[in-house]
Amino acid sequence: MGEGSNKSNTSLKNPKKQASQITAVRLPSEVVCRIDALVGRGNRSRFIAAAIERELKRRARLAHLEEAGGFIPDDLDALAFVNRLRAWDERAD
Repeated sequence: MGEGSNKSNTSLKNPKKQASQITAVRLPSEVVCRIDALVGRGNRSRFIAAAIERELKRRARLAHLEEAGGFIPDDLDALAFVNRLRAWDERAD
């Protein structure tokens, strides 16, 4: 696969690794420096992808709560509701 190719890559070493796509994103220089200082330049993409995944899950949870009217159903206690949300998160993966 040559440079400039927009085909997805998959890892043969890690079959659980998802296909990836090169995407240009502009970030403030200070943010990039902070990321590199925290995880190292070689791990920048992995860190950004994980942060985006967490935010996508958070927003999906918020949407799920909004659909439920923001309330815990009467037939569930708080722990059961949290466990239901966690199970819902796992299905969303």
